[in-house]
Amino acid sequence: MKKMLLLLSCSAALLLYAAELPFSIEPKNPRKCEIGKTSVTEMVRNGNILFELVVPKTASPSAKFAGQEAAEQLSRAFGSSIAVRNAPSGRNPAVIIGDAELAGKLGIDLKNFDRDGFVIRTHGKNVLIIGRDDPKLDPRRGILMPGLKGEMATLFGTYDFLERFAGIRYYFPGKIGTVIPKRKDWALPEIDIYDRPDFIQRRFTDYNHGGRPVHYYEGADWKKTGGVLNKLRNRYETFMIPNVHGLAYYGYQYRFGKEHPEYFALDGAGKRIMGRDERHDKSQICFSSGIKEEIIADAVSFLKGEPASVRGIRTWNDQPGWSKWLCPSGLPLFNIMPNDSCYPCRCPECWKHFSQPEQAQSNYIWSFFADICKGVKKSGVPGWLTTMAYGQYRPIPEVEIPDNLLVMLALRGPWNEGNPTLREQDDKLLQDWKKKLRNKTWLWTYPGKYYGMFPGIPHTTPRAAASFTKRAAPHIFGIYFECESDYVIFNYLTHHVYGKIMWNPNTDVEKLLDEHAQIMYGPAAEPMKEYFDSVERNWMKIAANVTETPMGPKTTYPSELELWGSIYSPMEIKRLNGLFDQAEKLCIKAPEYLERVKFLRREMFAPLLGQLKRFQEANNSTDHWKAFCPERSGEVKIDGLPEEAAWRNATAFYLSPLGGEKPAEVKTVVRAMCDRENFYFAFECEEPDLLFAGRRKFDEPELWKDSDVEIFLSPDGNRKRYYQLMLNAHGDLADLRVVDSVTDFSWNSGAEVKTAVIPGKKWTAEIRLPRKSMEPVSGNSILANFTRHRVLDGKKTDTPYYSWSPFTRSFGDITRFGKLVFTLEPADNLIVDGSFSTPATEKTRYWWGKWTSASKRFNRDERYFVSGGASARLENSINTLCQYVPLKPDTEYVISFLAKMKDVKKLEPNWSGFYVRIDPGNGKALYYPAAYGIQLTGSCPWTRMEHRFRTPKDTGSKSKPYINFILRKAEGAVWIDDVKLSPAGTVSARKSAK
Repeated sequence: MKKMLLLLSCSAALLLYAAELPFSIEPKNPRKCEIGKTSVTEMVRNGNILFELVVPKTASPSAKFAGQEAAEQLSRAFGSSIAVRNAPSGRNPAVIIGDAELAGKLGIDLKNFDRDGFVIRTHGKNVLIIGRDDPKLDPRRGILMPGLKGEMATLFGTYDFLERFAGIRYYFPGKIGTVIPKRKDWALPEIDIYDRPDFIQRRFTDYNHGGRPVHYYEGADWKKTGGVLNKLRNRYETFMIPNVHGLAYYGYQYRFGKEHPEYFALDGAGKRIMGRDERHDKSQICFSSGIKEEIIADAVSFLKGEPASVRGIRTWNDQPGWSKWLCPSGLPLFNIMPNDSCYPCRCPECWKHFSQPEQAQSNYIWSFFADICKGVKKSGVPGWLTTMAYGQYRPIPEVEIPDNLLVMLALRGPWNEGNPTLREQDDKLLQDWKKKLRNKTWLWTYPGKYYGMFPGIPHTTPRAAASFTKRAAPHIFGIYFECESDYVIFNYLTHHVYGKIMWNPNTDVEKLLDEHAQIMYGPAAEPMKEYFDSVERNWMKIAANVTETPMGPKTTYPSELELWGSIYSPMEIKRLNGLFDQAEKLCIKAPEYLERVKFLRREMFAPLLGQLKRFQEANNSTDHWKAFCPERSGEVKIDGLPEEAAWRNATAFYLSPLGGEKPAEVKTVVRAMCDRENFYFAFECEEPDLLFAGRRKFDEPELWKDSDVEIFLSPDGNRKRYYQLMLNAHGDLADLRVVDSVTDFSWNSGAEVKTAVIPGKKWTAEIRLPRKSMEPVSGNSILANFTRHRVLDGKKTDTPYYSWSPFTRSFGDITRFGKLVFTLEPADNLIVDGSFSTPATEKTRYWWGKWTSASKRFNRDERYFVSGGASARLENSINTLCQYVPLKPDTEYVISFLAKMKDVKKLEPNWSGFYVRIDPGNGKALYYPAAYGIQLTGSCPWTRMEHRFRTPKDTGSKSKPYINFILRKAEGAVWIDDVKLSPAGTVSARKSAK
């Protein structure tokens, strides 16, 4: 009867002790469902109500609420107001809810019912709906009551009746998600139903982790009533076996921290781990200390029913008393699960075990549990202890599990369904635990967007939930689906399936999903079903992403680059948009269904599009790719030698290899200036070899085949047309105008050009371009790109093409041009030398104002770069890049940079890959990517990345703030360039080092 029966073949006394659990983990009674084939009692005829809805005055609060629910929903179904009566008149058929006296007369023994079980039975022309109810619980004020109180089976029976016989469906609270078919006629057959759940523990979450915001939808007051209704209508559990990190909720650090610091874990620096944050006790225990005896004494005191004052119990935040939800009165269960993370104490005795492989660690912790259980049993006080198999104590221990210990198993659950290897590992672990316990267990699973990962991305996975649950069902008596979400609507279909399969794991889920599509979306059932199927397929690509590591295959979440590049690719987004377009057209003549389609598009698809837009804006490199074009500060002679002071005052910017794949073989520097009449451009092209450039006539189209430089300009910002100048090393010029990809050599720029060649070193060029030859400048900038084609005489070059815009794949791709700006925006970049124009120093680690790494130097790479002629490269042993930054408290900042990745592969499942650590100096780091445990992997060309963050109020309270680019426990290489860090709301112009 209970899972901690390890010695099942022992004495009868032991069997009796095990049987004394105050709840049954198995149903006592079989289901019964006898429904007549023909309708025999007319309830509604042509819209006229012929029946009464009855709830006795003596009924429970939950039965009275059931009556209100039935009255409201049946009134909507039949278009007439239905009042709730206290007694049947005897003249009309009656639906009678919660009448215990009538149940007794009909021989229905409520005491023998399973928990949450109910009867729906016709007797004459009446129907009785009844189950066992708590006499005080009003479910509208909360669902779970302390201990074993809180039954509301009559309400569950009422919902079942309304679903079965009135066709009502509860997908989510509110008008849109509560489907009530309109009827003019209604008749009932003979009914004899007894139903009860297979699982006594049926729990799911409808919030976001750590108090993070949850987006609710219009049409339901979720915070006040919607969340409660969602649980009730999905037949949520009516009591909970307390089991979560109990040792963090008895106030040990407040009670013993001063007199017995040895009770607490020793960290690597020799300090005892105590403290708390705004939400949690952060202390960790020493497993070899005397705290074990204190835990035993606390457990005995609680199981005796003593008040908290006897032992001086404190809550996690130092308030007197037992935790109401963890230690409910009347339920003889005491939780001994360690605090989250279960820090491996470094004291000599503990470290002998924690320094060993995982199996030895598990054995050590389970020996600790066993000693506590034995101590409680020795006291003679009846009761049980609870803990989870979790973290380093999840492996099956080589220790006897005491029979007064209930064990809950932590598994990832549904989101391993797309990963056969990990799924089979979890299946085996569950089966092995069942064998170890010689009884069923119950599960804590994690199909949730923990720490808000992938905001705005729907994660509806009903098939995965059903597949997992059906396979696990023979081994368990319940499941907790910890399914946090940033949008509550993302979980609605999954919650619906949870409710059905936790009540009856044999539910036909495919039939359920087909029914959902048809009932909710009518004529648009097919495209909407495909939408939900697509959401599940796409999320499982995210959640079941597998990386092969030295420790075997592990689940790792993809980066945003992978998310928007291959999962929700442009083609996939277009396809999903098409499904909604198709659905709306199919519902033109069905406004009820059209409203639901539009609701889903707004509440479930639009957040995804919003995140895509955010990603595109943050990574829209061309909008941020700028160079300063100052006003000419002095005289310039166009002689091919840009040596005047005016050129020295102009900003220099560099050309990098086209496409970013090949290394730069030479440097190419460009400068730009302007005055009212002209634009001025200068090129300095490093050339150690003998260049090739033929003599060309003016406007000869083949000029591009020479060693040349080219200028592309669109003064009015029109991305369908541009002007182009090609100038080879001999000074020959071709100019043209391009409109919608059509070239026009008839345009004459009137440009004055000159070149100079210094053999074996470089060649240079100067251009004066009259502004009147083009459209007037629109605004404070012009679209521009600058390129170089390198051709050698008798020698092949591996990298012939160079471009100022690192994002273009062809010289004339105007969609990826950068901008020349005429006004220098404020120099608000907090990063010193974000373009890595100066070499690394020999100074100490994290030296202020200079780039360095954990090895005191960083790899400055002049082969791959985009801005200052060099980048920083992370790989192998030199895998960090740091700089102190003067961050202010409670201030929003934007950090941006360009990164190029090549074959970055995780070597471990967690914190492996490329990421940025932002340390505000208060002991709590921030990260990019911001989602917990997600790092960047794979390959990508130069890509702009941006992250907004707000510093905490205690910034700098413990140390200097700094940023750290990290390639951790991973193969491959990452290049970083053009790093900026600015307060939000300011604009940092890209000004490369001269």
